[in-house]
Amino acid sequence: LSEEDKEAISKWLREYEEDSDIDMRIVRRQEDASRAIAQIIVGLPVYLYHRGVIIKDRRRQRNA
Repeated sequence: LSEEDKEAISKWLREYEEDSDIDMRIVRRQEDASRAIAQIIVGLPVYLYHRGVIIKDRRRQRNA
């Protein structure tokens, strides 16, 4: 890269960092929310299945 290109890239980077409208707190909250929703979507069926197995096992033990 030429010196002009390097200078243009540096200038662009500085302006991007200064003028960025992205609030990192909002980004982190959105990431946390998406991760939590994914865990609920996966975890809830697993929990309900496991709960059903335990209930059936307890009923078998009472009747035995």
